[in-house]
Amino acid sequence: MRVYGLIFQRIQKGEYPPGSTLNTEDQFAAEFNVSKATVRQAVGELVERGIVIRRQGKGTFVREDLEIRPPHQIVGSLADLILGTRSMSVANQEIEERAFPVDIQSILGISGIPGTTLRHLRLIDNTPFAFTAEYLAPVVSEYIKASELRAGGHATLLNDRGLRILGASQSMSAELADPEVALHLDIDFGAPVLFAERVVHSDRGPVEVSHTWYRGDLYKWHADLEFSWSGTGVTVSTTAAATSPR
Repeated sequence: MRVYGLIFQRIQKGEYPPGSTLNTEDQFAAEFNVSKATVRQAVGELVERGIVIRRQGKGTFVREDLEIRPPHQIVGSLADLILGTRSMSVANQEIEERAFPVDIQSILGISGIPGTTLRHLRLIDNTPFAFTAEYLAPVVSEYIKASELRAGGHATLLNDRGLRILGASQSMSAELADPEVALHLDIDFGAPVLFAERVVHSDRGPVEVSHTWYRGDLYKWHADLEFSWSGTGVTVSTTAAATSPR
């Protein structure tokens, strides 16, 4: 699947345009340091999906009528990506009361106490872009009714009602999609995704843990850097940043 993904990525980027010939199995095997059988399976997957065609004695070609869609663009800050922009719609919201995974319990400082889990998709042009699971500490139920959870904006609501929100910590890393994430994002099991974990802190401790998986094939981060030179060296500052789902 990794070899398939790399070849498909090259086709998407135009390195192998419609009608062009792919490298031979020997060339791919040497480049990726895998067996010819692995390459044959990867190319077979491309054939099955109608991306390339094999021609006996001539090689493997990208389909001439293959449509490469231009990227969809939205522009905003990194915070817009994390919190969601107006151009993103929300779908398939699920709310349930249950015990949290052990790692979530550890972050929230609870043990065995059930809490509220929210799951939802963010869509761009009706295409799944991000899948989120939010874990709300039991203390949240003292300030927000269950009927109000679907509206979002929990931090603002909590702060307005007397639970002081102090801030949040955020980490991001690369992951491979597990079956649940792959199903929600409509991608292959094991496809690359960008994973973000956010922990919201209050004057009564952590109140929310949010896990979000962004499709790796749709997310692109862009920043413009400005250099300021002096006698002691150079200072680099970020003058603009944007997120560009493709």
